[in-house]
Amino acid sequence: MQRARDTGKRTAEPAPRKPRRREELPSLDQLYAEQERGGKPGKRRTGTLAEPEPQRERNPILMGLLIALLLAAGLFLLFSLFGGRMLGGRVSVQVTLPTPPTEAVDLEEVPIFITQPGAEDTGAAVFAVPIQANISFTTSGQVTDQTSVPGSAAQGNVTIFSQNSQAIGFAAGTEFNARNPQGNEVRFVNESGFTVPAAATERRGAQIITTLGEVNIAVIARNPGSAGNVEGNTVFQIIPPGQAPIAVNSGGVLDATHGPLGGGNEQPVRIVKEQDVQGTLSAGLTGLYNTARQSLNVQAQAAGLDLAATTVVPTAEQLSQGIGFQLQSQPEIGQPTDFESGLFQVTVAGDFSALATPIGQPLQDQLQRVLTNQLDSEKRIPWGMAPAITDWRWDGSRLMVSAVLQPVPLTPELTEEQRREIRSALRGRSRAEAETILQDYIRRNWIGAYILPPNVDVMPTRDTQIDLVVVGQNPLQ
Repeated sequence: MQRARDTGKRTAEPAPRKPRRREELPSLDQLYAEQERGGKPGKRRTGTLAEPEPQRERNPILMGLLIALLLAAGLFLLFSLFGGRMLGGRVSVQVTLPTPPTEAVDLEEVPIFITQPGAEDTGAAVFAVPIQANISFTTSGQVTDQTSVPGSAAQGNVTIFSQNSQAIGFAAGTEFNARNPQGNEVRFVNESGFTVPAAATERRGAQIITTLGEVNIAVIARNPGSAGNVEGNTVFQIIPPGQAPIAVNSGGVLDATHGPLGGGNEQPVRIVKEQDVQGTLSAGLTGLYNTARQSLNVQAQAAGLDLAATTVVPTAEQLSQGIGFQLQSQPEIGQPTDFESGLFQVTVAGDFSALATPIGQPLQDQLQRVLTNQLDSEKRIPWGMAPAITDWRWDGSRLMVSAVLQPVPLTPELTEEQRREIRSALRGRSRAEAETILQDYIRRNWIGAYILPPNVDVMPTRDTQIDLVVVGQNPLQ
């Protein structure tokens, strides 16, 4: 309201103005719309003379919204830059599934425990009882061919003449060397000993007569057979026991004369040979094995058990290889048998053993269960494989099994329970600890490989912040 400047008169005071009603605060949309029209928000245009606009009070709700928006933007920026490191934000862990095995693995000579039937079934031993039997079996063979062997020895008498003035004694066993028509030496022997009398000399008128000492002895060829037959007067040496040979008929003091020394011959015989025994042995061993099984079966039945026939040892194969038995032939190899029949006998004997199992519990069924339990307890069954028995043997004191670990058909997967366990194990762990944990799951064949998220030093503390992403079976790069 202006006052008059030219007069000193006071003008009347104008009537007091009514207070203006406070206008309602515009919304954000209204504020933005006003700005687009070029005006200033909250300013009203009137006539040529603008009244000073009263100061508006600040809206606390609007200010709170703006501050909240600024804080949210800042937190989002911090999370984007440092969320994994500082705030434990959501992370993804990539894993692959393990690749199933494709090649079988042989297991040789795995020992299996044995326990008495009726004992507690722990699944770690088979129920069986060892049984034994000593068995012999005799079979006959026949020698069909014949051969000639030296029969009788050549023999005869030899007369010894001595020019020695003293008697000469020869001990039993004195030998005489002669030559047969083939020019070979033949040695004869005197078995009783003898003495050649001294030569006697006497004068008969103008003559001196010497009577030689003379003795006639029996000799027989050392070796029988026709090779010992010699012609007369073929002896050329006398060999006293332990002394040097004495030449005869060579101008010395001793001479020897004799007729033919004969009577040596060969005779046909049937000799038991190695091939004769071997030809009979096969039948003998078959009879021995069958007899052993029968005897062991009788023992098993008497105990209320079943004979595990596959455990009988020695096996038929071992017997055929000459293992596990003793052999005796009568007559022995190299000796003659009865010429008319040609028969001989072969006896084979051995100590046999086997296992007897409870009725209704075959050994094979027990072995599969016990072997699986044993390998599992020893952690010898790799993931994705299962044992299959290929053979077993009882050696009389131990039960051994051969088997093969075979790949089994399977499709690797991570169950929801496994996923929860892995996430739970990882939460709140440092990166190094997470590496160790995931390596352990690789050893357990839950996963094949893994990749931890980059720039994450500490895993989130909540399971829901950890994503476990399966990316197949191929190794991660």
